[in-house]
Amino acid sequence: MFNRRFLKKRNLFFEVGCRIWIFFICVLKWFFYKARGAKATAIYGDALKFGCGKLEVSEVDFINLFSLFFRIRTLVHIIPLENKKEVFKTLLEYELGVEQASKIHFFFTAHEILILQYYSQGESVLRKVAYGNSAQIYLQRHLASLIENRFIASIFSVGFKCPQLISESKENMGQVMLQSYVEGRIITPPYSSDHELLKFFRLAVSASFHINKAPLCQLGDWAAYRHFDMVSIHYNSQQKKLDFIACYIKKWLLGGSVEPVYIHGDFHFGNIIFNKDHCKVEGMIDFDRASPGGLCLHDPLNLMVSIFSHRVYEQKKNYGEVIKLILVGGGDPLLAECLTYLGNRTGYSQVDIKRMTLTLWLFYLQTAMSEGQQVGPVWHKKMLHGTVHEAYDFCKQHPLFET
Repeated sequence: MFNRRFLKKRNLFFEVGCRIWIFFICVLKWFFYKARGAKATAIYGDALKFGCGKLEVSEVDFINLFSLFFRIRTLVHIIPLENKKEVFKTLLEYELGVEQASKIHFFFTAHEILILQYYSQGESVLRKVAYGNSAQIYLQRHLASLIENRFIASIFSVGFKCPQLISESKENMGQVMLQSYVEGRIITPPYSSDHELLKFFRLAVSASFHINKAPLCQLGDWAAYRHFDMVSIHYNSQQKKLDFIACYIKKWLLGGSVEPVYIHGDFHFGNIIFNKDHCKVEGMIDFDRASPGGLCLHDPLNLMVSIFSHRVYEQKKNYGEVIKLILVGGGDPLLAECLTYLGNRTGYSQVDIKRMTLTLWLFYLQTAMSEGQQVGPVWHKKMLHGTVHEAYDFCKQHPLFET
């Protein structure tokens, strides 16, 4: 009872704190644009991520500035209006053909990409608008994935749905991409029960195995892990141990016991589309990290790590903490059951599955390095420093036999 009351109070304080912070940013941005003699527009709604809300657009002025604190749950963005071109209103009212304050599906990503889902000529489409250099680079990766990705063709060949590129352009408001929308449902935490979670996991893993990805790759070409040698240089505080781990994994990959396949690269429940009853996988989305030359268990293990990062509802775990749990064993019985399931489906030993988990961990470090992600001290503590010792000990305890 005490824990419930404490969590409820903590959530209340967190929400109030978020509102205060959002309001503070609103005031700062409003004064900034006011000083420049520019106007600003706010977009806000009652849902932000993977949600459906009543998206409203209004001009920010002194009168409604303070009312934003009470009217919004999550602020999407405030941007300047240069030359009186009300870009968001134009986007919503004229280009999309919807009226102001219409109810549409939307969310604003951490990469500062506004995503709108609506119906155009009877078809459901996604419109992605990028603001800033980093957002445009991120959107370019999405664009390239839809144009050049051979992985998508293999997914279509087995009857799964995938997004298709409709158009792309660069406009005053930023880079814009229009793609088809894959109808269906995604699964979000918290999960109702362990039994249901295991069912979803098995459905997603079976879908991953159902796609014939091996013919898209050349034997011995581990392109997905091509920058492992640079990881230790980038994270030089653990250079000696990372050098040893990367060398260990590289030797194992080239040893011939595993073969490269095409990987999705960001395989988690947010990118897997289920049918209405959540009993069948309908399709997949977001292929910007898809790559040839990965392990066959790369995607299922990534899914498992993302699931168990939300396993403790009171405190979200970092991916590095979940990987450490897999390497050392014990703890959560559901985690052990998922690992056993992967072993039974593939025939790989638990030691080899842990080697694949170690490869996935290096892949996370490589991704943060190559994409220039801004990672703070908490990320370094949990993903790098909190895991590297267990990873190093695992390599020492399970030496590779020369053949």
